[in-house]
Amino acid sequence: MNIRNVNKDGNDVPVMVFRNDKDNKTIYNIGLSRKVVKDNKDEWQNGYILAQFNKDINLENKSKVILKNAILDFYINKDNITVPFIRVFDYEIAGNANENSKYIQIPDGDLPF
Repeated sequence: MNIRNVNKDGNDVPVMVFRNDKDNKTIYNIGLSRKVVKDNKDEWQNGYILAQFNKDINLENKSKVILKNAILDFYINKDNITVPFIRVFDYEIAGNANENSKYIQIPDGDLPF
């Protein structure tokens, strides 16, 4: 099962990654939001799900990323309870979609406008 965060038109929407450094370990969570109607008013609910990134990944707190290749995974904790998490194999920092693109310089006189 591949996980993507998309809007109703199928376009990728960034997710926010929260970082927590604790006991010489880094724990990441992905923030989730949804609009709900409560007492005839629209409100937002926020939730979080544990996320695991590839080794040697170092994201800042509140980084916005686009999930490119991620799956729903789980582990069994010491109390024999299933703990789900998002396993992220590939992502892109939001706003850097063309990070790997090559650019060329075109003199202003050569532009058609």
